[in-house]
Amino acid sequence: MVYTFGDWLKQELKIRDMIQADLVKKTGLTRGAISHLVTGRNQPTLETCQKIARAFNLPDESVLIIAGIMVSKTKTSPQLEEINMILSQLPPEEREDILEYARLRARINERRGNYAADSPLAETG
Repeated sequence: MVYTFGDWLKQELKIRDMIQADLVKKTGLTRGAISHLVTGRNQPTLETCQKIARAFNLPDESVLIIAGIMVSKTKTSPQLEEINMILSQLPPEEREDILEYARLRARINERRGNYAADSPLAETG
């Protein structure tokens, strides 16, 4: 399954219980521009991504990476990409719950001296 910027934008609107008109108000973009992004007719520009990031209270870099304008600085595995996609579809409070769990697991593994082979801690631990 190809996950497009339009797919992501539709999901974010749904998660945030927003409609396209809400995003128009928050970004200052036109109804047509938002509609074309959602349908995939147009791809976002740098400025559009920044406006959407502010409207959703997300880091600019996150939206730029999703749009394919910026390349992630971190190397990712297919599992991490899947986790990121799944997290992007959850409400913010559920994302926070999962982040807390991941931090707990990391602390437990650190105490035990168990690190993933590709973890920066494995190299120094």
